[in-house]
Amino acid sequence: MATWESVLDDLERQVEHAERLVASSEAPTEAPTEAQTEAQASADALTSWEAPADLDPLPHRLAARAQRLLDRQHAAIDGIHPLLVATRQQLQVGERFGRTTTRPATPVYVDVTA
Repeated sequence: MATWESVLDDLERQVEHAERLVASSEAPTEAPTEAQTEAQASADALTSWEAPADLDPLPHRLAARAQRLLDRQHAAIDGIHPLLVATRQQLQVGERFGRTTTRPATPVYVDVTA
């Protein structure tokens, strides 16, 4: 049977992973840093969460901890949006750059025996 303490511990680990991912994505670098590589592994480990069915109502003594966790989750979500916008913009620039700097392949030879 899961306890609220263990559930909150697990959720706190997940939000820490998300926070590291957001923080490492904000630092512009050419090559991925160790922190970015770790953050990517953390992102891969993030899973959707479902409350265990056998949990009792949240005890009052854990309400403040749960609220702080919820606030951290919201902050992580808020940090992801600008990163998605920046990624979309970079992708669009890359696509435009690729279209203007590449030319269609042209045949190198003509097979006159066919």
